[in-house]
Amino acid sequence: MTKRERTQALRALYAQLPTVRCQRKCGNHCGPIYPADLEKEIIEKRMRRPLTIRPHPLGDDLPMCSFLTADGECGCHSVRPIICRLWGAVPEMPCPHGCEIENPVPEGKWKEFFDEALRIGGREHTDMIRPYVNLANRALRTLVEQ
Repeated sequence: MTKRERTQALRALYAQLPTVRCQRKCGNHCGPIYPADLEKEIIEKRMRRPLTIRPHPLGDDLPMCSFLTADGECGCHSVRPIICRLWGAVPEMPCPHGCEIENPVPEGKWKEFFDEALRIGGREHTDMIRPYVNLANRALRTLVEQ
């Protein structure tokens, strides 16, 4: 597939996800993101800077996305990757603020969406940062419990 076809395939995948009526309060739950290579490229091109991981204001051991603004909002919302689009839209990643979901993704199906985004977009970047996944999962569990 060409890059254009892969980009279109990602957009088609995103279009299958439900709409979340977001209250824009999830900044404290934003951890590091693990986009597919193409998603990362799209984000960095739009934002004109690299996607990195930085310390979370709630603690240095809690990593967060470099595009979370000082106001706690997503700075790359229009081009956010699949993992961010799944937040609040699937039972395994519920919104702690009660945001409403139209037609939630069935339990367990989120992984199919995530894996498909990686298949379409490539996974070299994701594999490279795999050592940070356990830290991120622990950090996200800590944030959700607060």
